[in-house]
Amino acid sequence: QLGQDKPVSGDLNDVVAALALMEAGRAPQQTLSDVEAAVSSGDVDPGTAIEQVVRHHPDQERVRAWLAVLAQGAAGEPIVRWSANHERAMAAQRVMSGMPAWPELEPYRVEAATLDALAQGRALYHDEVRGCVRCHGPRGRGLEGYPPLDRSPWVLGAPERAAGIVVHGLYGSLKMPDGSEFNSAMEPIGDLLDDQQIASVLTYVRQSWGNFVQPVLASDVAVARTAGPEQGGMWEVKALARTYPLRSDTLVATPVASGAVRLMRMLALILGPPLIFVVLIIIVLERRSRRGSPAARA
Repeated sequence: QLGQDKPVSGDLNDVVAALALMEAGRAPQQTLSDVEAAVSSGDVDPGTAIEQVVRHHPDQERVRAWLAVLAQGAAGEPIVRWSANHERAMAAQRVMSGMPAWPELEPYRVEAATLDALAQGRALYHDEVRGCVRCHGPRGRGLEGYPPLDRSPWVLGAPERAAGIVVHGLYGSLKMPDGSEFNSAMEPIGDLLDDQQIASVLTYVRQSWGNFVQPVLASDVAVARTAGPEQGGMWEVKALARTYPLRSDTLVATPVASGAVRLMRMLALILGPPLIFVVLIIIVLERRSRRGSPAARA
């Protein structure tokens, strides 16, 4: 069915898996359009789906515009209000990291960690004696009673927050975006690992599975060591949240003033000139309506 340019049926995750087996650039356009739509609607895992659209799509300029729109979807959105926008943005940024420089992508580009840093971090994570795998599992999804690290706001965002947890430990009620709650304690291991080791294992976590945010530096860990709990000991969840508020932390910064112009250019590439013209007319009419409303005149 993938060889025919018509809508696909069945599980689109299976379709994406089939695309991965095809030679790049051979997928039918209709299939790619269906996968794009599924990414936007949340009906497919965004990571692999976005990667396959980029591999097969013949119009790379349009693809880059689409990636920027996906990243823009999480711009300025606090990680405390975690949503599918954050997951799509990270998946798009992962793909961007392996693409050549392009002006429209630069505001959203995330630096990929070095292979050496990832290798060191992977080894530390999977260490059966002191590694994170003991509680959080090989895929970062959390073993019974322990929170996941995959797509967790607590390890994304400010690197000092994640470093502080590893260095000083954590206890208390930890709430996740899906409403689940964990009361297990994280033991401090700041005395067992140096700053570079902690930076490497956190970088591995922050760029693995569904995560993709900036690497952690040894200097970030050094800051976390000196900015520990006021009374010493382990961080309590509420105290940590007051020091590094999730509500003011984002994965994607709000673009500068020229962002609106960039977004219109991206939409023009994706929707085409006729539709973007209609969008502009609607925006103008809406603004005129607001200016003419009683509230606006007051």
